[in-house]
Parts: sequence; C-alpha cells; structure tokens
Amino acid sequence: MSQSVADPFPPQPVHATEIGTAGSAIGAIVPGRTAAYVSSPITTGRRLTARDTAEARDEARRENLAHSREVVGRLRSVLEGVVIDPAAMEDQPGWTQCDYRTLWVRVIERYVCKAVFVDDWQYSKGCALEFLACVRLHIPTLTERLAPISPAEGQELIRSAATLMRSKGESAEFHDGVMRELDRVSTNP
Repeated sequence: MSQSVADPFPPQPVHATEIGTAGSAIGAIVPGRTAAYVSSPITTGRRLTARDTAEARDEARRENLAHSREVVGRLRSVLEGVVIDPAAMEDQPGWTQCDYRTLWVRVIERYVCKAVFVDDWQYSKGCALEFLACVRLHIPTLTERLAPISPAEGQELIRSAATLMRSKGESAEFHDGVMRELDRVSTNP
C-alpha cells in the first residue's frame, strides 16, 4: 500500500510562508522555550474511527474539541506561564492537515518546554507527530493528568494504535512513518 499523497509522512506543507508567519507571531507572546503545549486529537483519532458519515465525523470533531477545551482550561489553572492550545486556532482557508502539522511541530521546536497529550492522543496523526518532535528534542511529555509519558511508553501507545487501526481496515501508514522515526531516534539518541 502506498503512502497517501494527501497525508504524507513527513508532512509536505502547501502554505510555507503563512506557516512561518504564524509561527513567528507566537514569539511575540512566548519568550523562548517557556510554553506548555497541549496536543489534542482533532481531525483524526479514536473518536473518528468507525465514523462513516460526514455528520458523524463532524460530531466526533466537536467532541474532541470540547474535551480539549476542558483539558486546556484545567491546565491553565494549574500550570504557570503560557499554555499553547492549537485546537483554538481557527481553520485557515486552503490549509491542509500537512500545513497545520508543520506549523505545530515548528511551534514545539521553538517555544515549548513541556507537552501535555490529551487522552487517546496516540490515535491522532498530528499528536503522534508532535510526540515524535518532543522525543527528538528531549521535551518532557505528560498525560492530561500531568503524569510523565516516557519515550518508550509513547512509542508503545502509537504502535498499539496503529495495530488497532489496521485491524479495523484503516490506514496506519502515517503512524508507521512516525514509528520508524521513533525507532531511529531511540537507537541514535
């Protein structure tokens, strides 16, 4: 099975200039690598699996967003400093998922000192990619309850998610790409 042109790993952005501008704008608010980042499943993930109509997928996306808002609100009350909430970004006309994924990885690389992963993150392509970015940069990764997620634990969660996705007849190619990179990073720290 070949990698989906619409959803390649690694992501191939279409709007590189706008991504750079949006990423730089965050620097006006976040001094260096001091922010917490909240990685939430939005357009892919467990709630969206087995949703076979556009209406059902829209409902799952609304559920993902509501849960993300709840987690971000709680984190903002207990964490010091800026908490970056990618789910709050309005949809950008013409942007692809590759554009969003590229933007948020760049934000992690430039501004993040810790990342919080919302429950069921491992089923999300974007979250899996964000976990990889954190592992590459040795950024602490936490559950939504602020318990640590080790690189090995996260890797196993992504591997299990990919296995479940394949068992349901869904593509796990993006996750497989993330796993190959995590394997490479773990053997060449």
